[in-house]
Amino acid sequence: MRMTKIKKMAVLVAILTATLLIPFSQNYAAEKYLKRYIYPFENDEGYFKYGSNMALLGNTLFVLENPKHHLLKFQFKNKKIAYLETFGRPGVGPGDLNLPADFIIRNNIIAIKDESGISFFDINGKFLSKFRLFTPHISLGYINDKIFYVTCTPGNPNLIQIFKKNGEFVKSFLKKFLVIDFKKQSKKNPFSAETYFYEGKILNDEKYVYFFSTKFGKVFKFDQNGNEIPVKKDILPYFGEKGSWIVEKNKKMIENGIEVIKGMNPVYGLFKDVCIFKNKIYILGFDIRTPDMEIRKMHKDLFILVLDKETLNLEKTFWINLGEEEFLQAFSVGERNGKPAFFSIIYGEEELNIIEFYE
Repeated sequence: MRMTKIKKMAVLVAILTATLLIPFSQNYAAEKYLKRYIYPFENDEGYFKYGSNMALLGNTLFVLENPKHHLLKFQFKNKKIAYLETFGRPGVGPGDLNLPADFIIRNNIIAIKDESGISFFDINGKFLSKFRLFTPHISLGYINDKIFYVTCTPGNPNLIQIFKKNGEFVKSFLKKFLVIDFKKQSKKNPFSAETYFYEGKILNDEKYVYFFSTKFGKVFKFDQNGNEIPVKKDILPYFGEKGSWIVEKNKKMIENGIEVIKGMNPVYGLFKDVCIFKNKIYILGFDIRTPDMEIRKMHKDLFILVLDKETLNLEKTFWINLGEEEFLQAFSVGERNGKPAFFSIIYGEEELNIIEFYE
């Protein structure tokens, strides 16, 4: 009898262990791991330490360095990174940048959001114009000379604002979809609390505007005038059980207040970044930032989801292998031999590099 119970218990443990070890992506189609290549810098010129955002335009790479108040321009050359030039300088005047947080490139025009507003440069670094904008930044879009700006101000019922290139306000849209009791968020002011929960990424092509919610897996789609287009709004199932765990953590923090662990506010996000490339949307997940090492290990897996741009149906999943001390900051999508290639800023134990992941 004792042996029978022990055998039954062993079988049960084996089943549970196997279940827990099954990757959440097992339902995904065509899962495969990506190869990697780290690009050495051609020389020390242009080397950066704090790359916070990036964009790829053909064979040219742009990297935003927030604490250095500038945008760097590089070119891929003979399997190396060659520095070309620097946009911006510290300050708040025309052509200056003050802690730039985000940028986007459209039709060879670069829009950069910093602490004091949005500046426009041409592709060669020539300053064009600037307008003042001080509300908290979440994400930045740019289409047909209009800025689509995601921000949180507790008195405004909408999340996205449209501005003309000269700074003239056009309209706001996307009604806030969460109920946040600020009395329960005693460790954060209302601006910071809303910015945390509504964190997301705005994307646009030449026709549509999308907003992806980092904390809750919702997707919204609009035309260029801010009119909503019905579409599947919940991509949470694509992230499996771990994604559901992340969303539940965020729901509990709405109810009980944002956590503090060892003096730090942890971040529980479904993805680090989202990109549009041709007719696909690429999502880099997860984004877990916490001093709790057990939680970080549990969500160490990195992956890229490939969605059809029109239907948002999941088509493929790629997996990324990283070392224990490595993490990715942002990413952009290009092409290698007719297949997608993914470029990112990778932080290691002692250095920072540009890395390419490819099939």
